[in-house]
Amino acid sequence: MGAAALHVSLGAASAALERADLDRLTRSLRQSRSSPADAVAEELGARSLLGGNLELLLSEAELDALIGALFRLRGITERLQPLTELLALARAELRRRQS
Repeated sequence: MGAAALHVSLGAASAALERADLDRLTRSLRQSRSSPADAVAEELGARSLLGGNLELLLSEAELDALIGALFRLRGITERLQPLTELLALARAELRRRQS
């Protein structure tokens, strides 16, 4: 990870994303055109300005929107590892909440 890496946390786990990954994710969220996806995109955008660790406290609908956006990115991202890690974290958080 380069100096521009941001750590996105869901619960106790986190994934390190480069700025380009975060930009891809934000665009994917905005393409969803749903209120929960827009809320996540806004939160990521605002918090990423601070850098460092971005702790996401998402509703279940926002978590679903994040999972959908990450799932869509799996096929078009050349460097999948950080986004795949975040997808796994989001899915685990959703399972934890539903159990």
